[in-house]
Amino acid sequence: MWSLIWQRRSIPGTDRATEPSRHALGQDVLNFSYPAGSPPSTHSLDQVLGSFLPPVEEARRLAELYFEVRLAWLWMMAELTVQVIGCFCSIVLAHNWEPNFLDKVYPNLEGQSPTARPQEAAVVFFVLAIGARVDTESANNESTANSLATAARLCLSLDTAHTLQLVRCLMLYGYYIMNGQQDTSLGDVYWPLLRMAMGIVEALGLHREDGSWEMDPDEKIERRIIFWECHGLDVMQSVNLGRGQCIASYAIDCPRIDVDGTGFHLGCFNLTTILSRINTVQIRVNPSPYTEVLDIDRELNDLEKSLPPHLAPQIAPSPFELADPAKRHLALKRNLLSMYINEARVSLHRSWFVKAIRDKSDEPLETDFRPSYLACLEASRNIVALVRNVIASHGRSVRVRWHYFFHLFSACVCLAAAVIHAPRSSLAAAALIELNTGVELFRFNQREELVRWPRGAVHPVGR
Repeated sequence: MWSLIWQRRSIPGTDRATEPSRHALGQDVLNFSYPAGSPPSTHSLDQVLGSFLPPVEEARRLAELYFEVRLAWLWMMAELTVQVIGCFCSIVLAHNWEPNFLDKVYPNLEGQSPTARPQEAAVVFFVLAIGARVDTESANNESTANSLATAARLCLSLDTAHTLQLVRCLMLYGYYIMNGQQDTSLGDVYWPLLRMAMGIVEALGLHREDGSWEMDPDEKIERRIIFWECHGLDVMQSVNLGRGQCIASYAIDCPRIDVDGTGFHLGCFNLTTILSRINTVQIRVNPSPYTEVLDIDRELNDLEKSLPPHLAPQIAPSPFELADPAKRHLALKRNLLSMYINEARVSLHRSWFVKAIRDKSDEPLETDFRPSYLACLEASRNIVALVRNVIASHGRSVRVRWHYFFHLFSACVCLAAAVIHAPRSSLAAAALIELNTGVELFRFNQREELVRWPRGAVHPVGR
């Protein structure tokens, strides 16, 4: 069966877009209600692979794009030996990507059929779909991405068992639908799917780890990484949307893990525990005492101070970071972690920032909420500078990253509030300057030439 399908795909001049099997299996990928489509019951995994898989060389190219843009997703990025993508996402590691996933969906040199299970094939298709979506050099990247995502959903329809692989697929699907060139981030669409992933995480017991459990060391590491990535994204989205997180911190004893030994991932996971406290303050029906807000702020300061020197936010941008890939990767890692810490500060202090303006619009610094007014404006200024720096070093790929501009918009709203509602404040003029810079970054992002913009066209700034 497989050899016939593979031969069909190998005929020179064949237009795969017109293959009947592909039309028959195709789904409307924009229907994001559930990651698995509703295909005809007669299709098989071999049919999906034969109809949708690109040639192996193209698959490797798209996978390279996926791992390359790991730098611009939500949390994680590559180091020299371990490469990861995404928010808390070392969901797929580059060093075992081919043997664990890619090689399983293609026939081997002896012509034997692929050995991938449906959920493993779905992981491959989602990785390739994300790679295609961020392929700024291709004119048909969205069409290709949608086709590959359709294939992933078809694979999931063949096996919806609650496994680690399904959690991987749900995470990847979220990154796929929340980033791209659509008019909205689709974060609200992904929310119930993220909760589905967290439900599976909890059902699998990933949040617990008893020392007496006899478990393979590799499996233990895999469980830890997947838990902290999924939990981290859930907490972050909960804070961003003002909703309650799925699993409370007091119910978690899964150890945190530093995936690549640089301290970056551990810093992100430590930040998650602080974000959990911020989320509790956010959703509490009765307002929290202001002393609790200040205590959490001190935790954020302590976290920054505990970071290793190469991740310290005080390091000024350097022109060498644009020329040296390793330095550029490390700089973006530092910028990302600093951005999340500043986002956490804005989320923590925003309501008290508003209270300061309402209590004394002439000079909010003279209110009891002066710390929140200062912290919110400083964090907003830092976010503007960080987004500018990321555009300077990765201008080609930032355009399809909703995350950066979501938080840039939030920062601009805070700056605008200070300018409009406290115009006589001593900090209003400085806030206006930062606001204009932030607005200009939005305008720059809309310019068509940004797609072709070389790194360094926007100069990085210090904070």
